[in-house]
Amino acid sequence: MAPLAVAAGVWLLPHAGFPPRSWGLLALFAATVCALMTHPIPSGAVALLAITASTLLGLVPIQTALSGFANPTVWLIVAAFLF
Repeated sequence: MAPLAVAAGVWLLPHAGFPPRSWGLLALFAATVCALMTHPIPSGAVALLAITASTLLGLVPIQTALSGFANPTVWLIVAAFLF
């Protein structure tokens, strides 16, 4: 519940002329950080939900959301954590 409250709180703040897409990304980022700190679900699930939410809400295209997984450095870090 806390991450949703944080996202709603950020979204309801005055936008000060920022486009709704940018403000939505800020709200999603704040909710993701809050979820990573409060651990309502495991961290991997939080990351996948954030990626899914960003595409379903139309904040970023699916190609942009998944572009980080095409980087070999990301997979090197994942492999290091697995070992």
